[in-house]
Amino acid sequence: MTFLLLVSAKAEINELENTLYLHDEPDISLHPSGARYLRDELIKISKKNLVLYSTHSIFMIDRNIINRHLIVEKKNEVTDVREVNVSNFVDEEVIYNAIGYSTFENLKAKNIIFEGWRDKKLFEFAIEHLPQTRRKLKKTLSEIGFCFAKGVKDIGRITPMLELAGREYLIVSDSDKPAIEQQQKYEGDGLWMRYDELLSDKSLVTAEDFIKPLAFNSAIQKIKNENSSLPDFPIEDLKNPFGRLFVIQKWLESNHISKENTKTILDELKTSLISNLKPSHLEPKYFDLLDEIAKQF
Repeated sequence: MTFLLLVSAKAEINELENTLYLHDEPDISLHPSGARYLRDELIKISKKNLVLYSTHSIFMIDRNIINRHLIVEKKNEVTDVREVNVSNFVDEEVIYNAIGYSTFENLKAKNIIFEGWRDKKLFEFAIEHLPQTRRKLKKTLSEIGFCFAKGVKDIGRITPMLELAGREYLIVSDSDKPAIEQQQKYEGDGLWMRYDELLSDKSLVTAEDFIKPLAFNSAIQKIKNENSSLPDFPIEDLKNPFGRLFVIQKWLESNHISKENTKTILDELKTSLISNLKPSHLEPKYFDLLDEIAKQF
């Protein structure tokens, strides 16, 4: 630690540049607050140097820049290294828990639990791009905490923690079959409402139903480019009462794409939609959803 302090001091006065600093689990034996301080110092040093460190601690993860991290795994004597991104961070427990830890680090009196990270991202994006007529919503929603589960079956892991902390919460989920089944089993204190219940619209099945069809064009074209046997997809079919993803799934499966590949393709499509989202892509009814959510508190 003394050595690290010396390194940090040199970096602070610009006497350390273009240097590789490599450290194996520097946070061992540190209290969580100490680990956070160490993480922040290493990030400062990395501005003009290359810093690499290994860790198993959620307190050493930079939640603000997910792709700073690498997942290193060894299976059958083969080491695999993958860059962390918004679509795979849930696969690594330390990264996922660190991202999700902010839920409990920054609890508010009132909180929303979303089914998944994409639902939360869409919600946050909409808040940052509210139309002028809805500007007052930003202040109301800024007083509410937001978190997400690792799928609808994971919601039961989060709710007891919020209840133990004496916090009020609302669960917002999809309206598909898995969500309905889990909602029926739910016995927590907070209210659980699906998209179709909040807006009394059965065509709202997943978060993607709040994204305009035009936003799907590039993602669907990418799917076609990677699967040359697929026929053209009629974008107008996205305007249906069963949900956007339902129609795309049927298009894939009816053209002999396996269920396993269909799932992978749909996951990539959903990530692409969120990653490339623009204000013009949002359906107006999503802002109606924000109104209804605000009314629940």
